[in-house]
Amino acid sequence: MAYWWWLDSYATREGITKDLEEMKRQGIAGVLLFDAGEGGPDSPKGPLFMSPAWRELFKHALREADRLGIEVGVNLCSGWNAGGTWVTPEHAAKEIVWSATQVQGPAAIAIQLPKPPVRDIITAT
Repeated sequence: MAYWWWLDSYATREGITKDLEEMKRQGIAGVLLFDAGEGGPDSPKGPLFMSPAWRELFKHALREADRLGIEVGVNLCSGWNAGGTWVTPEHAAKEIVWSATQVQGPAAIAIQLPKPPVRDIITAT
């Protein structure tokens, strides 16, 4: 698989087809599409990420990839680091945590699980 970057959503139907056909010719079996927004003021711009025009390009990419037998994954976010200062904590990336307690059975048991440890992922090392 290979990363397939659409810098500032800049993609065309013709370019998508050409990219995927060349990937197939080179033996690439799959791509991870990443719309890399925030390319800078001088970079060419495509349609806004997830706008109707962007989704039409994405659908074209999926159809072409299917025609060529190429698997497609997608990062459902746009930006160099998949986020930024505009992402508030309640909408930020999450971490799955858990706790465990062993019990003896069979029996009806009512217990409260301990809260799992939570760490500050911004400052954690």
